[in-house]
Parts: sequence; C-alpha cells; structure tokens
Amino acid sequence: MFSPTTQSARQNILKSVLELPEELVGDALSNESFAGVERDENIALDPELLAGADCAAFYDLEELEESYQSYMSKELDISTLSFLADAVVDASFVPDSVSIMTLLVPAHHATQKLAHKLRGLNSISLQLNGIECGHPSLVAQRDLLIYAVNLDAQSLVRGAWDRYLSKGDLHSSVIECGLRIVDAGV
Repeated sequence: MFSPTTQSARQNILKSVLELPEELVGDALSNESFAGVERDENIALDPELLAGADCAAFYDLEELEESYQSYMSKELDISTLSFLADAVVDASFVPDSVSIMTLLVPAHHATQKLAHKLRGLNSISLQLNGIECGHPSLVAQRDLLIYAVNLDAQSLVRGAWDRYLSKGDLHSSVIECGLRIVDAGV
C-alpha cells in the first residue's frame, strides 16, 4: 500500500497461488492493470487533506502494513517443523491456524516461530477488519491488505499441512514386494 514493492509482492503471491497460464501472467496481472489504484494513491492520499476518520484510518493502515511487513520479513523454514509422533488426523480434519498447531511439538523453536507469525497475522487481520474508512482509495488499500495478510496466513498453514503430509508419507508408507509387505518406516 504505502511502499512501492508491496503491490508487486502481492501480485507475485497471487500469481504463485493461482498458477495462471503464461499468457495471462504478463497481461492480466501486470502493473499497468493496477495503475489506476497506484495513481490515485500517489496523487490524492495526503493524510492532512483527508477527513478526520479517514486521516486516522490512513495512519492506522500505514502502521498495520509496517507490522505486516515486519512479520513477513522474519524467515520461517517450514521444513524445520517438528510434528508429534502420536498425532493422528482423520478424514474430517481441516487444517487452519489453530488445528495445525495441535500436530506440532509445542516446545519446538520452529513451532513457536510459526505460532508467533500466525498470531501476529491474525491480529493484523482483525485490526484491519475494524478500520472504517470512507475514501475509496483507503477502502481499496484496506481490502488489498486484508487479502494479502489472510493469504499469507493461509499459505503458512498450507505449507505446514503439506509438510505434515510429506512427513507422513515418508514414515508410514507401505511398499509391496511380491507377497511380502514391508513398512518403510521400520
């Protein structure tokens, strides 16, 4: 929103999540397609000229974006997550920011980092949802920031879930060798 790299970062996230065909990546999601939003932001958003509530919303959005960028700048290697050995999930398990934590070793450093990042992103999302603004550019920026924060939180959960599934495949896969069944985890 306020930094020049945020819009392109959001577009790259969107491209990677949607896995768009190459012909659409260059055209449909180029910087030019969002030029109107950026142009309005660069010209019209002087916080001193905005109405009282919008001025406060401007500064709140700026502060929350800085918090968001701070959380996202902290490295988290999903491959270092340690899962509980006795964790069992059934078919009704839906991975979300709370349920994924039940699969992880609570005292492990990577678990603590993931929990901190998810709590921070969820807190930012709640605060963003509470910001009321009337200026169209502020509303658009708030909505884009909410989307980016939620997408990053979901990506972290998805990454942890994929890691859990890959760990499960490595330890509990069954290989058939002729008439004998061998557990690969043994």
